[in-house]
Amino acid sequence: MNSIIISIGDEVLIGQVVNTNAAWLGKELLALGIPAKRIVTVPDDEKEILREFRRAVKEADVIVVTGGLGPTHDDITVKTVAKFFNSKFVLNEKVLKHVKSIFARRNIIMPAANIGQALVPDVAQVLENKTGTAPGLLIDKGGKVFCVMPGVPYEMKYISQTGLFPYLSKK
Repeated sequence: MNSIIISIGDEVLIGQVVNTNAAWLGKELLALGIPAKRIVTVPDDEKEILREFRRAVKEADVIVVTGGLGPTHDDITVKTVAKFFNSKFVLNEKVLKHVKSIFARRNIIMPAANIGQALVPDVAQVLENKTGTAPGLLIDKGGKVFCVMPGVPYEMKYISQTGLFPYLSKK
């Protein structure tokens, strides 16, 4: 098995954020016996993301994507994943309850935009994120494992360690 790591975000491309996720994922995937064939960073642009998704599924068994899962207008990863897999969105009540609880603990009114973080493609298995609001998504289709996680490093590591890596180890 091999992997491709895709990082999404203009902030990574312009050097505003250092891509520590790719280095960490590369090391951890190698330890699992799934070396990275390629690491690529793409902008917050649907066409660029889709092009990279198409390329990655042709070349790798495991595709790991980080970034673009927030509630802001430029966070388009989940929408693009749904389009790529020709999937519909479903409201995940467990995720919504978790997001609401984070805001309630902080005594903050939850912005309506955060409800969108509980909308997930119907082809995806939700990977719990106890450290933030955006869940991970895992899609196992056509012999390929496709995992999407937030770009926040501690959230990505949590989801990898509790969801993605155990899943891959069983495979």
